[in-house]
Amino acid sequence: MIAPRAQLEILPERFPIACQWEITCRCNLRCVMCYTDCFNRPDMIRDELTTREILRIMDELADAGCLDLCLTGGEPLARPDFFQLYSHAKRCGFIVTLFTNGTLIDEDVADRLAALPPHRVEISLHGATAATFETVTRGRGSYERCLRAIRLLQARRLPLVVKTTAMTVNRHEVLPIKAFVQSLDSVGYTLGEG
Repeated sequence: MIAPRAQLEILPERFPIACQWEITCRCNLRCVMCYTDCFNRPDMIRDELTTREILRIMDELADAGCLDLCLTGGEPLARPDFFQLYSHAKRCGFIVTLFTNGTLIDEDVADRLAALPPHRVEISLHGATAATFETVTRGRGSYERCLRAIRLLQARRLPLVVKTTAMTVNRHEVLPIKAFVQSLDSVGYTLGEG
């Protein structure tokens, strides 16, 4: 594999600068707006790329000159091999962003991310209250787990962006969500995709 800096000097005129990769359709939530949830079934999960296939494709992306790699899903942390994939992406020299619902981030996950920091973590916060958030996610206790993830990542000073998908069900809480995030130190906010 070519070193990232040397790679920039020999890139062809056209190459994939960035890749947003849905590495799984698995998810522990069933969000109302999710376009991958219909694939969150055992038969579809069995057909996902294997660890080995993903690592090979990452190598190919790196060799092709890709610089920015966003790992998303489903919920990427739902893959049992997530940290193997993530570590490989970092070793390849990618600028790695993680899109997550945050509900699988505990102390151990936060510590592992802090030990090998991503460029950015983006967590979806779909409500300012548990009632609204869990109406969107259809996951009991998901609101508190999401808030805990935000606190854990913030405590480790990881680059964090909180985002909201505006929908009919949460439109009355978009501004309170934004205000909440703005009250946090060094956390970005965006209104965008889930």
